[in-house]
Amino acid sequence: KAITRSEVMLHARPEHQNALIAYETGDVQGAGKVADDFLKVLPALTPDPLGGDPSIWFYEYLYRAGKMKKEDLTSRRKEWLKSQELGKTQKENQRMAPFRWAMIYAGFAETEDEAKEALDILPDFLPLPPDSRRTMQFAADSGKAYALAGKYDDAIPLLRATTAACIGLDMPELQTRSYYFLGLALEGKGDLAAAKKAYQVVVDRWGGAKPKSVTAEKAKGRLKLLE
Repeated sequence: KAITRSEVMLHARPEHQNALIAYETGDVQGAGKVADDFLKVLPALTPDPLGGDPSIWFYEYLYRAGKMKKEDLTSRRKEWLKSQELGKTQKENQRMAPFRWAMIYAGFAETEDEAKEALDILPDFLPLPPDSRRTMQFAADSGKAYALAGKYDDAIPLLRATTAACIGLDMPELQTRSYYFLGLALEGKGDLAAAKKAYQVVVDRWGGAKPKSVTAEKAKGRLKLLE
């Protein structure tokens, strides 16, 4: 079973990382191509015996690259949720609901409108997990959505948890982007000194990246405005 399960994830995780890297460098079409190529191969891989379906990771990049319409993305989300809930007890689905929300709505959000859309649908996925069960991915994704939507008091604790965690080597993209969104939230609250420090971490880590990092360039822009 371990070998069977690892087959699909063995391919999905690095390909998802490749899509993330392309997107972070501003190569939206490249990210879309990575996603498209993987999804074409996915049916040939042995399914995860536990029912995991990594396809949801890739639909965002198809949408961003113009290879999928919004209504198709909405349909895919619903299909994915239905497949994940199938065969689970009501208690299991209730426990997993907020994590699924973070994965397909909050994690997807990159604009104020998308963040507000994610938060508008959040009531359908409550209750939120207690602090002891919140993963770093959940904290980063939900914190990002709150920050983009202007819900700074909700965003800051989640993003502080992510930026303070020892995940810099294992999850550098997640943590570094969290510093940027923490900066946005702190700036929104008027704590400009702390916001500058958060933005500076992004610049220190990715400011010299080649190709350039989209997030680092945004952080540089915020720092310039706060001078």
